[in-house]
Amino acid sequence: MFTKLFGLVRKVHVATKDFLGTIAQPNPIPVEQLQNLIPYGLPVSKNINLITIGRTAYIVQYDPLAKIPACVSWTLTPEHSIAVVKRSDSFAPDYSLQPAQRASLADYESIAKTCDRGHNISCESGGYDIPTERQTFYLSNMTGQCFQLNRGNWKVLEVTERAWTKELNLTLAFFTGPVYNKDSKTFGVNKVVMPDGYFKIIVRPDNNQALAFYYPNEIPTSDDISNYQTTVADIETKTGLTFNLKDDKTIKNPIWTVNIKEYDQDRK
Repeated sequence: MFTKLFGLVRKVHVATKDFLGTIAQPNPIPVEQLQNLIPYGLPVSKNINLITIGRTAYIVQYDPLAKIPACVSWTLTPEHSIAVVKRSDSFAPDYSLQPAQRASLADYESIAKTCDRGHNISCESGGYDIPTERQTFYLSNMTGQCFQLNRGNWKVLEVTERAWTKELNLTLAFFTGPVYNKDSKTFGVNKVVMPDGYFKIIVRPDNNQALAFYYPNEIPTSDDISNYQTTVADIETKTGLTFNLKDDKTIKNPIWTVNIKEYDQDRK
């Protein structure tokens, strides 16, 4: 009896959060008004089903069949490299999508023992004001991510990318997303695709150099981001995306130096 009652309360709680999410969500922004977020344009995909959704801090190319993003693109300025908004944890479905196209909170609760709701653009990168930070918690920006990865080396990379932005004093461009295919596993009632891995490409505007990283969706074996460096060409092969970059896609550029300790002190 208690178990049934607890289950009912939990379902009502999830439904309430879903309902509240509809109240606060603004309409998507036309991509034409967000060109500052994509100085290298959006990647071209072989997937003809993608839906492009513009938000204040990012643009997501969303796969409505997989119910996860194929790629999230954004830029980060030095002024916005340190979040000033406290993390809200305001996870919510993206109500700009049709019900059959979107993941639910219940889907992600079904994998909560092993996976986090992993951001593509982090909440800290949108943490310069409250509405923008909350938009980073829409499930259209999420995937099921091994929690040791999400809280481990992936987080190290996210902190490092913001530190690069501040220390280089440059507005960097980012592309990130999951790697998956027709054979990838799914979870939840809505059959949300579980990624096999994740990519991130970071481009600096002063010399158009690109750094590319690939992480399997598993417990990381190293805290060193250099062990996950790859090439843009490798990311294109893994994802079917084509990135309009000026740098040589077949090379690994030297990883830019950065003082993480100094950046962490500035964050506090």
